[in-house]
Amino acid sequence: MLRDKEFDNLHGHRESIHTTIPMNRNVIRIDAGTAGIGITLCNNVRPFGVVVSDVESGGRAERSGILKGHIILAINNVPCISHHSSIAQMDGCDTNNLPIECYILQHTDSTEQAL
Repeated sequence: MLRDKEFDNLHGHRESIHTTIPMNRNVIRIDAGTAGIGITLCNNVRPFGVVVSDVESGGRAERSGILKGHIILAINNVPCISHHSSIAQMDGCDTNNLPIECYILQHTDSTEQAL
């Protein structure tokens, strides 16, 4: 699926990117809830996705199967371009009591090894 995404770059200028989300990657669904998701995200060194840098033991993310080191490419079909926007999107799902679908690229995927 091809998505257009606009964002402000480091210099405050508006830019547009085209992102391909590989829909055949692992999808992990975090059920709706208000108890917090239980993950810490950081920006990826690659030009796509955010990295799960920590997972709270017993939290919703861990119970759903998200692991430290996973790269989240998209949340509910929206490409992850920064950890700030990804956290805001997850918080929005929680506020509206909606499930969160994370498109995951694992370290063991051949695509990641080839990059």
